[in-house]
Amino acid sequence: MHAVTGNLIQLSGDAVSIGGAQSRASFTATGTPFAQANIRRSQNSINIVRDGGSETMRVDNFWLGNSGGLRDQILDAAGQATYFVGGRLRIGPNQAAGTYRGTFEVTIDYQ
Repeated sequence: MHAVTGNLIQLSGDAVSIGGAQSRASFTATGTPFAQANIRRSQNSINIVRDGGSETMRVDNFWLGNSGGLRDQILDAAGQATYFVGGRLRIGPNQAAGTYRGTFEVTIDYQ
């Protein structure tokens, strides 16, 4: 999922999205109006696990930023800034169908 545009980009293979629309993750930083907010990730890859099973897929190449691609931004007059997260999903051959879940951490530092 491309973090800036929200577009799904498939480089090879014939993966099919099922069960609803895919979307990029988003976070809203809230703090003092016009403060600097910098977002960082704690890791660059995670494994997601199939519900009810043990099959995994790797998500890597995380990208963090706002709709213009900026990671560091100034909070608006309401004290908010929205960040988007995208990454690369590595689907294995004969990957089991299902819902896969995982978590990742981001840190937002206010200056």
